[in-house]
Amino acid sequence: MQLPDGVAVTDVAARCRGAVLMLLESEDGSWGKQELAQWLTGPYRWPASFAKPREIGIPPSSRRMPIPVDRLEELLAETRNEVQAAFARVAESTDISFSYAAIHGGFIERCQDDQGTKGWVPVDRQGMRLSERAISLIAVDYLVRPGDYLGLISVCKECSRVSFDALCRVRQACHRHRVSQGRIAIVK
Repeated sequence: MQLPDGVAVTDVAARCRGAVLMLLESEDGSWGKQELAQWLTGPYRWPASFAKPREIGIPPSSRRMPIPVDRLEELLAETRNEVQAAFARVAESTDISFSYAAIHGGFIERCQDDQGTKGWVPVDRQGMRLSERAISLIAVDYLVRPGDYLGLISVCKECSRVSFDALCRVRQACHRHRVSQGRIAIVK
């Protein structure tokens, strides 16, 4: 599929990364139905808006039972865990199986921008699980910018925060914990 004029493949990948990191940072427990809906219609929706929706026989979410608040917290926690595990696998062992799963599951599709650059976009399809949507964002970003995943990504050993920073990767700590490690090293 052809992206609209002025939308670069790398722009889509950057927005995918931003959206999935925003979802991970919702861990403080402040997300409810409204915040999830805002994420789905905002940061997630823009990169997923370019692919044509495809039906796969799963009933639309509007026909499902509403998600109780306690189940929403569980759903968000499960999704965050799956996303953090995917990031951790690629950071530790360059395991990129999530990208193959996204391709074979039909959660992403090929695209091209007006400069002829080939890439991927997430597919927004009724019935997709929240974790499938989040993993599709990671897959798009990885397939467009693999060097960031193979050379920069790290998951903090203290708080599990994902970083795309060479120093964080070396120390296996996010910015906050990297700074505190640096202070400790200076004091010693």
